[in-house]
Amino acid sequence: MIKQRSQCKLKTVGFSAQDIEGFAAIHQTEIPDGFLSSLGQEALRLVYSEIAENQNCIVVAGIQEEEAKPVGFIVGTLDCAAFYRDFLKHKGLTALKVFLPRILSRTRLRKAFETLLYPTKRRGPAFSSAEILNFAVQPACRGTGLAQALFLELMRRFRARGVKQVKIVTGEEQGRAQRFYEKMGAKRVGWTSVHKGQNDSIFLFELR
Repeated sequence: MIKQRSQCKLKTVGFSAQDIEGFAAIHQTEIPDGFLSSLGQEALRLVYSEIAENQNCIVVAGIQEEEAKPVGFIVGTLDCAAFYRDFLKHKGLTALKVFLPRILSRTRLRKAFETLLYPTKRRGPAFSSAEILNFAVQPACRGTGLAQALFLELMRRFRARGVKQVKIVTGEEQGRAQRFYEKMGAKRVGWTSVHKGQNDSIFLFELR
């Protein structure tokens, strides 16, 4: 168990198969109600393998030095629509084989289309194309400063890419996440609905 963040190092490049396996496992346990988690580990590994390689994505991972495995990560994208296009281009055939048996229900099929269509939803003039896609930290590492370190490193890397503001979409039930973003300085600017019947808050973090 990590007691201090000094036992973790941040990693931003050169992700291994073990790292990707770790991202998938953390996602499934820490975001259990998300659509991707409902598709299973193989689907999550496929998504994170593209994220780790994609030029439109920025990944910052917290690696436990003793066991050399991820204990938390944050994923940002410069353009969600471009990332989805790249995923379909690079992993489309494999994704079809992996996802299809899992989405053969009306609800999951609808959510799959809603996820793909999310980037096309109308945005207000203040909304940025850069945004946080996923953010998860294992419970044992909460309160150690790791989450803040991951967030700030991602913002630093966004800034280095010329990004001025970052969008963050969170479900209304994600009170802990919303409090964290507000503590870090993000401002709630509106609402959206990624999936039918679900209300999501939109936050913006200004990069100064």
